[in-house]
Amino acid sequence: MSAAPARFALDPPAGDSAAEHRRLRALFERFPDLSLAVPDAELRPSPSLVVNSLRELSVRLR
Repeated sequence: MSAAPARFALDPPAGDSAAEHRRLRALFERFPDLSLAVPDAELRPSPSLVVNSLRELSVRLR
């Protein structure tokens, strides 16, 4: 049975890149097999001229 994709909402950048790096490192250490739950072509950009980000990022936690 396949689990539903997990959805995480990342906070907007707070200007603390070291803290952001620690959070992402902890996420990848906890879920080393983390992968996209949708094809790259289905990723939708956020409508912003300031920040290059995605509206959402569906992932599989294995």
